[in-house]
Formats: sequence, C-alpha cells, structure tokens
Amino acid sequence: MDNILVELEARQSDLSGFLPLLSSQILNLLRTEPNSILNLLYRIDVSEAKAKEAFLLINDYQIADRLAELIIARQVQKIELRRKY
Repeated sequence: MDNILVELEARQSDLSGFLPLLSSQILNLLRTEPNSILNLLYRIDVSEAKAKEAFLLINDYQIADRLAELIIARQVQKIELRRKY
C-alpha cells in the first residue's frame, strides 16, 4: 500500500491515469480473493457505508471502479492532512 501512496503523491495532479490501474487490480482481487479487498478497505480506512454502497452496483467492473475512486479519495485526503499538519 505504501507504493500506492508514493504513486498518488507523484500523480496528485493527474489521478485519472491511476484510476484504471487501481480498478484493474481491485477487479482481480474481487474475482480471486474477495476477502482481501475487504481487509484492504479496512486498512485504508474507506468509509464502510460508502463501500457497502459500492458493492450494491450492478457488475464487478462498476464495483471495482467505485472502490478505486473511494480508495484514491481517501488516500488523497490522508496526503492533504499530512501536509497540513
């Protein structure tokens, strides 16, 4: 996960290029190790309510895209808080 944080810091101005990469990795986890994605979301501290909403989406691709957005948003929030304090 530290590698993702470094990547986010490097691309903070252009996170749109990072979204497909992360979404692809999440899709792979959803299909091969679904429990690990739950642990990952917990470790990153993604809102449980927002994650539950994401799992209600129609297909795995939409779920992966939404979870990637939530993860990126949370990591950016952490970066901003660290820079501020």
